[in-house]
Amino acid sequence: MKKILRLSVCVLFLGCNSPGSTVVSGILEDVDDGTIVILSRVNDRGETVVIGSDTVRGNGFLIDLGRTEQPGKVELGIDGSPLPGGMTLWTAPGKTVKVSGSGAWPGSWTATAFTPEHEQWNDYHLQTVGLLKEKGETLNRLEEIFAPGVPPLDERDERDEEAVRLYNILDSLNIQISIIEFGDHGKTAGTVTSRSR
Repeated sequence: MKKILRLSVCVLFLGCNSPGSTVVSGILEDVDDGTIVILSRVNDRGETVVIGSDTVRGNGFLIDLGRTEQPGKVELGIDGSPLPGGMTLWTAPGKTVKVSGSGAWPGSWTATAFTPEHEQWNDYHLQTVGLLKEKGETLNRLEEIFAPGVPPLDERDERDEEAVRLYNILDSLNIQISIIEFGDHGKTAGTVTSRSR
């Protein structure tokens, strides 16, 4: 009977830690307990599908994806976040991707890399994280400017000038990000003329 019990415990233990079990875990500073972290993937039809989630407790989370056959590109984000963009990750069979960061914007978090794709993304991420954060802040500011309601006549010109300024900043940021992503080809792909009133 003892042998059967030992064998059962051994099989259970090996089953829980068998090759192919993929985990995404992290420690996030300045993220409230109760925040829901979601992991999603784009399926064959181009739809974004949530494949796992966990609630942050004591600054930590853990999403167990079970067995996976091959590396896969996924997006880590915060459920209901108003900030644009998530964190791109590449999972690998039998590996735990460890995420760390501060604040509720996944675009500023970092993660361990187990695949060449993730290694490449980490390099890109380090070069663009500041630009992407500024882009998110600029988009939020534009939303504030064009919030419902018409401003008084004497404020309209000022609002329009601020919008033009913000659109020019967005154009500049998009060009810089394109150059990092595509090299010199990004210069022509992202070239725009300055906006004016």
